[in-house]
Amino acid sequence: MESASPHQDNPLTRLLVVAGFSSVLLLPLMFYGCGPEWARWDAAQAIIAYDRGDMDQAIFQLTTAVERSPRDPGLKISLARKLIESGRGAEAEILCDEILARYPDNAPALTAKVNSQQAQGNFREALDTFNLRARQRNWTIGGDAQKLNERAYFRALAGVQLADAKQDIDAATAIASRFSFGNLPWRLGLYQRSLAASGIVATKIGMARSAIEHLSDSVDSLRRMLQSSKSELNMAIVNLTAEQFPPSQDQADSQNEFRSAIRISEQTLATLLTVRALAYQKIGENDLRDQDRAEVREMSLDCDEIAAALPDDSGCIATIQISAAFLDTRGFIIGQMPPGSSLESVEFDGKQFAVRNDFGDALRDLDQSVFAFEVFEKSLASEIHNHAEGFVQDPVAEQKSIRKQKAVLLYHRLVVREKSGDHQAAEQDAAAIRALDCEPGPNLF
Repeated sequence: MESASPHQDNPLTRLLVVAGFSSVLLLPLMFYGCGPEWARWDAAQAIIAYDRGDMDQAIFQLTTAVERSPRDPGLKISLARKLIESGRGAEAEILCDEILARYPDNAPALTAKVNSQQAQGNFREALDTFNLRARQRNWTIGGDAQKLNERAYFRALAGVQLADAKQDIDAATAIASRFSFGNLPWRLGLYQRSLAASGIVATKIGMARSAIEHLSDSVDSLRRMLQSSKSELNMAIVNLTAEQFPPSQDQADSQNEFRSAIRISEQTLATLLTVRALAYQKIGENDLRDQDRAEVREMSLDCDEIAAALPDDSGCIATIQISAAFLDTRGFIIGQMPPGSSLESVEFDGKQFAVRNDFGDALRDLDQSVFAFEVFEKSLASEIHNHAEGFVQDPVAEQKSIRKQKAVLLYHRLVVREKSGDHQAAEQDAAAIRALDCEPGPNLF
């Protein structure tokens, strides 16, 4: 038998050499290529944990994902958001700063940093971060209702520039009120359109009686205002006729402006009466429905025509979401200011009029904001909300944030009720916040 040559390849040796070289070549792939793959798996597990209500496990999985793929800003932002939600704002802010050190104009990171600062009670720093974000993104805030509302709210939380905050929210509500409300041939103020939209949806989801209660307060107030305005106009005409007839052009123009304001109020009242009539019909109170319809006819308007022109479900849901946020901001700001010091700019017939606000106006806005939010909350599980495609991107996350958002609205109202001296009502809000597993206080922000 022929002996093996010392230079002949040994199959085992060859296998070991190939395995060694392969390990060296695959090492970077294992650490750098597989890292992101494993990170995505961890992120998916975090979503599963979050959906079943296990926040600690969700944070653990996201933390692991960030460790495996530390250069992925999306994972860090996701982790920061969950940390904020669990009350760990300081840790979230550190993550945001890490992202901003590499990507200074990362908008989600700036937003998360603002929220993390709010969660820590650092409201002035949050306002500074918002202003930095606005400069870096070259925002033109003056014509954007959402950004005006956001800046107004940050100013109110910081307790600074309250007069500027009030101007911001007045501008935001004026912009929002310029949009059509369904196909109605007239415009409604933000409060009235919020009330109408909330009433329409509430009637369809089993909250008709609550809708009637909220609508009735505003209907009664508008009736009193109209009666007073008409009496004032009639008295002015009588006095003017006694002094000078025919009136001068300026006097005639002034009377016509007054009549226009009255007509706008009548149209607003007719809209709310129509919505209330629909609610009465839903619960079988046909006599009360017919009374509202008759009152609308007395104003030379028609309930059926108004009902046909009201917005659809999607339009109502959009109005509810926007108005709840804006009215909450406005009410909170008014409540922060000394009584009688806040001026609201009201527009009709192309002219601006200043109206002085007080705690009553603040509470009116906050009450409607809470009602609108309650309607929105209940609509999430209804057929109504299925028509509002695009307004809720993640139903599970939306449901999880509902309790916190509602607690914040209730706390804003609690603060104003305390300032107005209604301590019993404030305590009711405090109890409602605790029922949501939250504790009343600035920590809610």
